[in-house]
Amino acid sequence: MSKSTRLSTAAHILFYLEKNPGKRVKIDDIARTTRIHPSRLRQICSLLVQRGLVKSYKGARGGIEAHPAAKKVSVYELAQCVDDIHFFTLTLHEPEPSSKLGVSIVASLTKYFKDCEKQVIQFMKETKVLDLIP
Repeated sequence: MSKSTRLSTAAHILFYLEKNPGKRVKIDDIARTTRIHPSRLRQICSLLVQRGLVKSYKGARGGIEAHPAAKKVSVYELAQCVDDIHFFTLTLHEPEPSSKLGVSIVASLTKYFKDCEKQVIQFMKETKVLDLIP
């Protein structure tokens, strides 16, 4: 499975907008700081607009700016917004079905991975995105 950058890209967009309060920012300006193609940024921004975290303006004086709701969004909510909630992509091997030890190891690891993900999700729910701005 390839690595996803949707969450980090969305956070970068919100950070950039927070550092430019009240300004309509062009996607191309953000693209220069992310090294991400503007069309990809537009896709992410579209998701942020749909969720009410970013306002979008068309025309010569267009651009995007942060909606006040962006200040309150948690890292987990942002991950949900951009459909980037698969934090662990660990894949277990398929044990020999007749091996009690193999089957029990996979069951134990599956539970462990799920418990780890629950803890990560809880931590992400407690952290506001804009609290992470350096």
